[in-house]
Amino acid sequence: MSNINYGFETLSHRYRVLTGTDAPRIADTRRYNLSTLIMSKYGSDCVDDPKMANLMNLNGGKHRDFLNGQEEVNAFQAKEFIKLHKSTMSKTYWFQKMYLRLLENKVKTQRSNWKEKANRIVESLPAKILGLVAVLFTIWQLVYSGVEHVKNSESAPSEKEQNR
Repeated sequence: MSNINYGFETLSHRYRVLTGTDAPRIADTRRYNLSTLIMSKYGSDCVDDPKMANLMNLNGGKHRDFLNGQEEVNAFQAKEFIKLHKSTMSKTYWFQKMYLRLLENKVKTQRSNWKEKANRIVESLPAKILGLVAVLFTIWQLVYSGVEHVKNSESAPSEKEQNR
């Protein structure tokens, strides 16, 4: 969405050209660039170009109404506007699906990001439980060794008693 050919400003410009009015303004803080979010989480080389088509194929496949750029041009020239609309809607639903998959850490990519995998493992419930058990065991060991130390020092004769 930061690309000059297909970004927020481009959509705003298209809206203005098609309707003659300014597009509704969406605050920058409420804009999400799905491509940037995916690349920052899974790495910039997680999928080959064209990224959108490859991500579609990896995550459920292309919708039957999906048209690539050239197919959209052909549909527009042939005045097949319903076909164009269906293609746009299939992409919109795909964006929504990918955003939800991103939130659930379930985006499938061609290459994995080892940092992301390690982070997922550390943040998993079994890892957290294991960490808690390890902390509790360490505390128990410290308490037990402290009690043993006190017992040993009480039962051992002092230096004065040993010198007599």
